[in-house]
Amino acid sequence: VCNGPGEVYECGCADIPDGDCDCNGNQLDALGACGGDCAADADSDGVCDSAEIAGCTDEAACNFNAAATDSDDSCEYTSCAGCTDAAACNYDADATIDDGSCAELDECGVCGGEGIADGDCDCEGNQIDALGDCGGGCAADTDNDGICDDVDDCVGLIDECGVCNGPGAIFECGCADIPAGDCDCNGNQLDAAGVCGGDCTSDIDGDGVCDTDEVPGCDDPLAENYNPLATDNDGSCTYLPASFDGLVFETFELNSAGPGIHTFRVYAQFSNPNDQLVSIFGTAASPLSVSSTTTFFQSPVGGPTAESLNPLLVETFPELEWDSYVTIGAEDNTGTGVQSAGLDYSSFEAGGALTSDPTAGGSWFVFPDSEPLAFPDAQGRVLIGQFTTDGIVTLNCNLQYRAADGTNPQATGLTLVFPNNCPEDINGDGIVAVDDILILLSGFGCVGPNCTGDIDGDNIVGVGDILSVLSAFSTTCFE
Repeated sequence: VCNGPGEVYECGCADIPDGDCDCNGNQLDALGACGGDCAADADSDGVCDSAEIAGCTDEAACNFNAAATDSDDSCEYTSCAGCTDAAACNYDADATIDDGSCAELDECGVCGGEGIADGDCDCEGNQIDALGDCGGGCAADTDNDGICDDVDDCVGLIDECGVCNGPGAIFECGCADIPAGDCDCNGNQLDAAGVCGGDCTSDIDGDGVCDTDEVPGCDDPLAENYNPLATDNDGSCTYLPASFDGLVFETFELNSAGPGIHTFRVYAQFSNPNDQLVSIFGTAASPLSVSSTTTFFQSPVGGPTAESLNPLLVETFPELEWDSYVTIGAEDNTGTGVQSAGLDYSSFEAGGALTSDPTAGGSWFVFPDSEPLAFPDAQGRVLIGQFTTDGIVTLNCNLQYRAADGTNPQATGLTLVFPNNCPEDINGDGIVAVDDILILLSGFGCVGPNCTGDIDGDNIVGVGDILSVLSAFSTTCFE
């Protein structure tokens, strides 16, 4: 070619012809080989259909065929499956696929076993018996003493007396009662005086004192000639005569519940310290009454008898100390307690009079020998009442007491009026003093029946009245 490019093409002076794969006129075969002879590769796997080998192509399969080019679905995975862990008790050296079946020896040496079953105590299927022995034959040990019940001499506890399930040493002598005829656990018997193991052979009067030890004399503590050593009363007791001397009062506290309101105490006076006051009473013929010309002070937390006065409350309620009450000996509730019958205390508790039933009578009393304070104190007195008032008190009563000789004397028709006020004590504070003179002077010259300070009763407050006050000056009027 004139001025041509020369052999610059794939086949020199020309390109490879269409349809060919080289300059020699060859074409691509079914496998894409230029000038090859494979007519077909239906599955496009790069292997000519005429050269295909069917078989298992999965390297993980038991029947893997390395020469196979086409998988024929013949792969299987069981014939070579097993335990591939050389440390396992079921290791399979021929297995190439681990199927998760590897196991360990259990405590009974069984490969993959579950060990000792629940409730069993060994690999032979035995159980623990009542004594704790594996495979033992004891069905019960009720008392947990380590001895099977069927061979145990005592199913339970042996007490301190050696008795199976016994009550223990609960008897007088421990494991037994005192033998009949004995009085103690040492084999002794009661003697004649009732002393266990004693040596008294005779106690004729049965007073618990051996005849050889008897001391004759007066054995009554209330008798004048009481002998504390006497064991046999020989009839020699003598007694002081009944000794009630009358009713007396004392001014216990002036101005106790307020100005001019005074507290008085009334006593029965005795000369025999062994007499005991039993009752203050009234009858239809000789009534009992306690009254004031004004009113009696009564504490809201007190009561009609000393039994109602609790000394522990006085600090909180100081006015309780001045409460008006009746009693036999006691001044508060630490005594035995006074009884009463036929008395209506409602009027007395409201500040009024205390009276006995007009028909049946009435009394406050204690039982004989029950109240130590019913015996006279060191001054020979037995308290019968406390009365707080700014008026004049009148007590009418009767009393009964138990004399030392066992008799029960009565004193009837008793009357006590108190306080015996001085007329010169014009302001009623219990003492004649300057205040009384000042009151008298303020009313000096008053004429008439109602003049304050008319001491001599002549219906005029004059010099005579002043002289009377001066004469009684400094006198204490409530004694």
